Amino acid sequence: MLRMGVLFALVLSFIILSVSFVSAIHSISVITVNSTLVTVNLKDASGVYAYEVNFTSPTSVIATTFYPFLASDGTTTSGTSTRGDYFYVYESRLDNTQAGVTGAGNIFNVSYTGTLTLKGSTAILADGTEEYVNYNADGTTSSSGTSGGGGGGSSITLPPSSDVDVTITPEELSVNITSNKISSEEITLKNNGVSSVTLKIDLEGFEDAVVGIPRSVRLEPGEEKKIDAKFVTSGGGLVVGKILFNYGDSLYKEIPVVLNSRSENFLFDASVFLARQFKRVGAGTTLRAQISLKEVGVQAEKVDVVASYVIKDFSGNSYLEESETFFVLGNKEFVKEFSTENLPSGKYILGLELVYPGAFATTSSQFEIVNNSWLTGTNGIILLIVIMLVIIAGVVIWAFTRHRRIRKIVRRRR
Repeated sequence: MLRMGVLFALVLSFIILSVSFVSAIHSISVITVNSTLVTVNLKDASGVYAYEVNFTSPTSVIATTFYPFLASDGTTTSGTSTRGDYFYVYESRLDNTQAGVTGAGNIFNVSYTGTLTLKGSTAILADGTEEYVNYNADGTTSSSGTSGGGGGGSSITLPPSSDVDVTITPEELSVNITSNKISSEEITLKNNGVSSVTLKIDLEGFEDAVVGIPRSVRLEPGEEKKIDAKFVTSGGGLVVGKILFNYGDSLYKEIPVVLNSRSENFLFDASVFLARQFKRVGAGTTLRAQISLKEVGVQAEKVDVVASYVIKDFSGNSYLEESETFFVLGNKEFVKEFSTENLPSGKYILGLELVYPGAFATTSSQFEIVNNSWLTGTNGIILLIVIMLVIIAGVVIWAFTRHRRIRKIVRRRR
């Protein structure tokens, strides 16, 4: 009898522990304020980093206002969109620690005309898990589930990674950003396949810059979505990083990003220009960059400027750092050479930061190191010319030999 009691206690403990580890699915409720205004409430939130709520599309949307549920200081990105017969509202935290929010509260209001019916919601958790809930016309839950590594809910069968066909644009981002101000860039994703796809979004690099972007995105077959990537820097220097789109445990695609930060009061527009033959070179090639500074403010005196040069990869590793000081009055242009000795194959950023008392500005240009330098740049052009000359010489020799043979045949017949 004692053994049966111990066994029962163990089984009961296991059941309690099992239940405690099942993550609760979030719940959305719509509170009708009047015939043209509703308040949307989120409850059972546990580590929520972002959300998207969809409704049947009303006749028109007058305004959407957001409550400070995800961030009391307002550091979130939010918006609305209408796709087909559905109206979507979304919001995401701007938090480089990627912490989520737990609890319950109002998240937004919608002022509208026509009919607004709740259809579904998706919550992105801080660990990258995606929870989604479908609703009946009366607001009750008809189905729910999780994906991206979360527990509980219905199981999801993912298509093989080889069957995933999602177009992501742009290929790379170069962002001119004013320090301590939010800069927003749009990324478009389109699912060209026949199965639903969820891509988890991670970040690499970016140093102390804050990047706000949804932690994952779900695409139905044929669906196109636009997401916003928001960036904030607090100082100067060249900031680089990557936005990684992962499918399951594998990297699907990455977008290299460079942030060219500047202060509001900088007096010069600056640029680093690499000619076409220096955009793709072999290791050891000397880069020749055209540096241009153009005064945009009224400056009666020359300004002493500290110019710092750097070569970085998109993971944030530095391969070259040097600086010099010169004065500028009006415009200034010059050519600067940089060694690429010992650079491994890959994509790089050549950056320039200009600093003078109380102000700074950063500019950059991208280039790539490839294994075989003879196929790129000036050497590639020379090789192509040599090949063409050899072909022409061969044709001339063949024509001359053939002509001599014909003349010999003609003489014999006479």
